[in-house]
Amino acid sequence: MLTVAAFLFVQSVWLGLAAIFMIPLQAYIIPKLQRQINQLNKKRILVVRSLSDRIGESVTGVEELRNNAGLGHALADFSKRLGQIFYIRLEIYNRKFFMKFLNNLINQLTPFLFLSIGGYLVVKGQLTVGALASHKDLMSPWRDLLAYYSQIQDVSLRYVTITEQFTPPDMIDEDLFYGRPVETPDLRGPISVKNVTVTDQYGMPILDQISLEIKQGSFVAIQSDNSFVRRALVQALTRSVVTASGSISIAGHDLSSLHQQSIAARIATAGGGSHIFSGSIGDNLRMPLMPAPVELDHLLDRAIAEIEESRRVGNSTDPVDTEWLNPALAGVASREDLRAWWLKIIRAVGLDEILMNRGLEARIDPQDNVELTVKLLKLRKRLHDKVRTAEFSKYIHFFDRARFNPGLTVSENLLFAIRNDTAIDRHIIEDPTFLPALQELDLLDDLRHLAIELMTMLVQIFSSVGADHPMFQRTTSLSPEFFENLVKIYRKQDAEGWWALSDEKRNTVACLPFTITAEQFEDAFPDTLQHKILEVRRDFSYQLYNRARNFYAPLDRNSYCANLSILENILFGRISNSEGGLPIALLRIIGVALDREDLRGDIMTVNTLTESGIAGVNLPQIAREHVDFIRAAIRRPDVLILDHIFSGHDEIRRSEMKRNARALLPDATIIVLEAKFRNPQQYNAYYEVRNGKVVEAGAQPEPEHDTDADISSGASNLVEKLHVLSRTALFAGLDRRQLRLLAHGAHWVSFKKGDYVFRAGDPTDGAYTFTTGSAELWLPESNNNKALRITTIDPGRIIGDLSVILEQDREFDLLAVADMKGLRIGKQAFLDVIEHDHEVALSLLKNVSAHLLHARHMW
Repeated sequence: MLTVAAFLFVQSVWLGLAAIFMIPLQAYIIPKLQRQINQLNKKRILVVRSLSDRIGESVTGVEELRNNAGLGHALADFSKRLGQIFYIRLEIYNRKFFMKFLNNLINQLTPFLFLSIGGYLVVKGQLTVGALASHKDLMSPWRDLLAYYSQIQDVSLRYVTITEQFTPPDMIDEDLFYGRPVETPDLRGPISVKNVTVTDQYGMPILDQISLEIKQGSFVAIQSDNSFVRRALVQALTRSVVTASGSISIAGHDLSSLHQQSIAARIATAGGGSHIFSGSIGDNLRMPLMPAPVELDHLLDRAIAEIEESRRVGNSTDPVDTEWLNPALAGVASREDLRAWWLKIIRAVGLDEILMNRGLEARIDPQDNVELTVKLLKLRKRLHDKVRTAEFSKYIHFFDRARFNPGLTVSENLLFAIRNDTAIDRHIIEDPTFLPALQELDLLDDLRHLAIELMTMLVQIFSSVGADHPMFQRTTSLSPEFFENLVKIYRKQDAEGWWALSDEKRNTVACLPFTITAEQFEDAFPDTLQHKILEVRRDFSYQLYNRARNFYAPLDRNSYCANLSILENILFGRISNSEGGLPIALLRIIGVALDREDLRGDIMTVNTLTESGIAGVNLPQIAREHVDFIRAAIRRPDVLILDHIFSGHDEIRRSEMKRNARALLPDATIIVLEAKFRNPQQYNAYYEVRNGKVVEAGAQPEPEHDTDADISSGASNLVEKLHVLSRTALFAGLDRRQLRLLAHGAHWVSFKKGDYVFRAGDPTDGAYTFTTGSAELWLPESNNNKALRITTIDPGRIIGDLSVILEQDREFDLLAVADMKGLRIGKQAFLDVIEHDHEVALSLLKNVSAHLLHARHMW
């Protein structure tokens, strides 16, 4: 383009000016129009995202929309949002076509003027026709340049929109996350927190200019009844959030400059609702010891090629299918030493019995655990005479070829074998040789009658409550879908008879005797059928088993059965579900035998193979906390932070477990955060968080500001309300957004000594919580009774909440016995929070229960 323009100017200055005089106009107008279009595109993207969120929310709550007549409004809202998108797109197209029209006009105007002027110069003989024709070579690159500019602007807009979504301000430098640290510094040293402020997403301070000095190796307690404050402190000490101001240093190292792997290796946290990942428990426990692959010498050519391809596109070049576990990060030399360290941790915090019981319930593959299964078979023989007594017989259905076992299904009793899985056994029913064999043995009619009887009992008992009822799930292994199909089959069979059913439906019912045991429905299994099954087993079990060997594993006194739990293999029997578990005497015999054979560690290790599920859904809450603590302690951290850990245990047990954690890691600095400490004397230092400040426990609180001043201070007034509400037991765990709404609906109140906050019969105006002073709750005098003092209301307690929930007038008098100041939470604001946050509703239920128990003790 520049070459053509230079050629034209050489031919004639006027010709060159005519060729380019419109280009500056285009260069000025087109970018301005493009910027307007870019802004509209950005607005369109935001509206589309909002529509997407609204659609997702409606899908989640579609049942509520149907049941609350909200469909019409929701559809109208969708229509409005779609209309907004339509009109934005219409304006974009209008502006685009105007810009195109203007661009085309300028492009066509330029050759018109050029040819007009140039033609005149050609006629005059001042210009050649060849020079005039060269103008066409100028416009093509100019149009390409404009198209390139438009494309760049469009791509830039998309890039900015995406980066705004995923790169918020004040992010930590990515170099501190990727790659490997040059070295992992030792963080055994003092912790210095200086003027640190942590804010929430709205910019309101959660921790406000806190300063704290913690000595190396100390055992520190920090008290705050606000879970958000505790979480903010944990996140600041682990650099999970960027502090708004201040600095944190550990052992002389600035926390903000440490590589993330160094922080993860030397600082560990547990509690505070930590996440458990899907996979096995062992995968979760080993995570801190797997920061990078440790073996890269034996990679296949294909793996090397995949790594090279990942490097080319900027992905991680670490191969996942190689050894990652590094025992050295736990301060041990081998996997065996790591296992010993893990066992020491679980014994220190008293988890060995829990894990032992769970391990006994697990199933293992003999081929993968040859040594363990050999030991278990030897243990079975040693315990044979001790466990097979009349005292324990009702708790265990021992396997005996000469007896019918009520803990086994019909097919398992016939074959003296255990099914390979717990699915509905259609395979054996559809086998072309098995049913004819049962027909020959004169068993098929008996089993058909049994199947019909079982179907009838199931439908009559559970059809009214459904397959989701816990008793159905506890009694049977049938799926809800199978049961729904069974109900339909029963109705058809009841109306038209058995032979009116299709072969598929008859096979569905015929599965029941091979799925349900006599223990589950003992009334359906007559003695005559049991005797006939035993006779067939005695004479034909081997022949029948050969026809069903793909679906069953044999029961052999000298073999380990993978389809039974470890405990059932030891006892060689099925544990009865009707007796509520094994007796203590039997468990003690088994425990002594396991200790003698040194098998406890092996069985506890089996737990690491258990699948945790997404977010640990397969594990109870107490087990998730145990996994969380072990994951934190297994790396031998220099700093261990425990946020309301072991909450599933009672207070005495929790204190003992924390002391054991101290003994387990004697050189580590351990920081324990709790809502309240019952025995703070066991700690080297004891602090509290008040109004976003960390102070020594027992120190005098800062003087309260005057109420009028607070009310006029706007944002600072809201912050103080937040602190007051977050210190109450009822609202301590409330979501920060909900807490702000509650604070907005609360108002400062004050009462002098002798004033009534409310009296019996007054309309309910809200719930109260006080920061200073105290009051007494009185049952007013009546015709039959004198006035009675119920309790004393101290700061931090919510009072008047039940009247709000019941929406009735006050039934008691609340009398100030000292000057009081606090908050009145508006009736509607309080109800809004209760209705929209189940955690607050549950906390309220616990508080009411505690007050009722207290009242019971009083009376």
